[in-house]
Amino acid sequence: MTKIFFYQLVILSLSVFVNSGCSHTAKQPESHLKVSTTEISSAKTAVNLFQQSNPELDPYFQKALGYAIYPSVIRFGFGVGGAYGSGLVFENQQVVGRTQLWQFMYGVLAGGQYYSKIIFFKDEDALKAFKEGSFEFVGNAGAALLTLGGSSMPGFSSGVAVFTHNKFGLILELTPGGMGFIYEPLQNTADTD
Repeated sequence: MTKIFFYQLVILSLSVFVNSGCSHTAKQPESHLKVSTTEISSAKTAVNLFQQSNPELDPYFQKALGYAIYPSVIRFGFGVGGAYGSGLVFENQQVVGRTQLWQFMYGVLAGGQYYSKIIFFKDEDALKAFKEGSFEFVGNAGAALLTLGGSSMPGFSSGVAVFTHNKFGLILELTPGGMGFIYEPLQNTADTD
């Protein structure tokens, strides 16, 4: 049973890597792409979690033009692994699109982690780069050993600031790899509040 799970994980990780190319892709708008109230509720709950557990993020919420929020990201692997999460993109406090996060990892890697991630976009240039597909993270080196709460990677860099809130997990990694993103703009954002 464990071998089957491991092989499924390897196949899933490789397909994520091949399909995403470890980069960001901007999808063309779909004619009836709408956001459900469940998606909005989940995103707002994750935002509240970040605000309550990390009051030092208040300036980011106040100064950033927008943010991408991933309420639930799962990352796991043993030697090879991957991560996936989906969420929403907000601009000026309004939902403007959906987003997906993909990651492929290989190297010294063992464990799993469940967390939320928020990416702040300081200005129009940073948000535009995300929407157009010229945004990506490359490389990983870290350890998250049974971490509950907390954030990492503070500060704006190239107009972007990234924070994670660990829900639970145990992962040790020293892995090259890349994190890719998919952005899907909404046609009509008037019905999202």
